[in-house]
Amino acid sequence: MKKRLFLAILAVALVLAGTTVAGASILYVNTFDGTTSSLYTLTTTGTATKVGDIQEDGTTNRQFTDIAYDQTTGTMYAITTTTLYTLDLTPSGGIITATAVGSTGVTGLQGLEVNSSGTIYADSFYSGFGSNQFGHLYTLNNTTGAATDIGGNGAAPGSPSNNNYGNYGDLAFVDSTLYGTLAEAKAAGVFWGTINISTGAATATSPTTAMSDNIDGLAYVDPTLYGIS
Repeated sequence: MKKRLFLAILAVALVLAGTTVAGASILYVNTFDGTTSSLYTLTTTGTATKVGDIQEDGTTNRQFTDIAYDQTTGTMYAITTTTLYTLDLTPSGGIITATAVGSTGVTGLQGLEVNSSGTIYADSFYSGFGSNQFGHLYTLNNTTGAATDIGGNGAAPGSPSNNNYGNYGDLAFVDSTLYGTLAEAKAAGVFWGTINISTGAATATSPTTAMSDNIDGLAYVDPTLYGIS
């Protein structure tokens, strides 16, 4: 069983705007308060316990948008909008050290997940016209951090289709199916659904209408898919 981290979809300064990761039966959530990213453990009843603050090289604050656990190597990964990191889960003086793997070569990353074979996936949010003009799905190289673009929904925000998601949020594998939180391009609301790992295309599942709460983070611990708002 594995678990991942969630970052809040479009959340930059929420107290609990996080990512969840599951390694063994432990749920982790990462948060960002506008200055500092922090890591917590989270019970299935919602109780959070702080593990430590996350800093690059133990000294520099970064806004980490998501975390994910690789069960094949026991490695915890984190991302900023542009860069892949590893996390040392043994805090020193209350600080968890993040070490850069490398730049992904893309911008706007916010969701991170690792499948059962150790492949790292990341997704992006709308960041202006250009190559990332709608939500995209990527794989990340675990040695260099470099991103390979799988694809998105193939249409710019504002298209008449309700399936053109301007933002892909958090990710979670349920067996071999990848789920994600999705923000519709025309700002009609936030959904959750499946993302095709071959094409990057997203399809909203039940509920197909906008949710009343933004589900910013997803994590799966068999047999339950958890969300955080």
